[in-house]
Amino acid sequence: MAAEWSIRVLSVEPELLHFPDVHQDTIGYRTKLIHPQKIELYRYECIQVTAGTAGTSSWVAFTAIVMEINPESLLLFTAPMYQEPLKEAHTIKRIFSPLHSIQGAEQIIACFGYFPPFHYDEIWDARWDSENEGSSDDKCLTIAIKPSLVEAAVNNVIFRFEGVYEENLSSIEEHNTILQLEFAYQEEAIRVVIDSEEGFGGQFLCRSVRVSWGN
Repeated sequence: MAAEWSIRVLSVEPELLHFPDVHQDTIGYRTKLIHPQKIELYRYECIQVTAGTAGTSSWVAFTAIVMEINPESLLLFTAPMYQEPLKEAHTIKRIFSPLHSIQGAEQIIACFGYFPPFHYDEIWDARWDSENEGSSDDKCLTIAIKPSLVEAAVNNVIFRFEGVYEENLSSIEEHNTILQLEFAYQEEAIRVVIDSEEGFGGQFLCRSVRVSWGN
């Protein structure tokens, strides 16, 4: 699924993004560009944007979410600090496609308006399937995240990771706050990084991912 394209940016304009069930509107960036190859990106995919000159202070790489695709532009959702570097972007690369690679992702996108990284949300539970705990055979991990971004979210977001291996994870504690949840492709596997501010976190590879709303 990973792919990379060379681009030349013509302009970058802020554009309001409205997410129906989220506390407040935010800003995306309408990026008009020229590209010699057809860009085969899809809505809600996470991409890496590279800008500036390698080996200089102008070089930067950052992530963005594709909110809309047109023949001559992309509407990108990224941090405001990257508006100016986006004007100098020369390469974009697909990192991950939640709709393609996470079963149930459409339920989360329908509520949030995109597939979120769960910034500063709380992990309420993390557990291995009892029959697979400590085994190297097809381990499965389930985590429950309490989302803070959506007003109507009375339930947890439940992730189930199947076929987990090469895991490096800390223990669940009384408070478990994540900076963000990241997904990327690594050959035939999915790499998951639970970037932790406090408590449970780490990274692992897995065969598949499912997500749903639950208690």
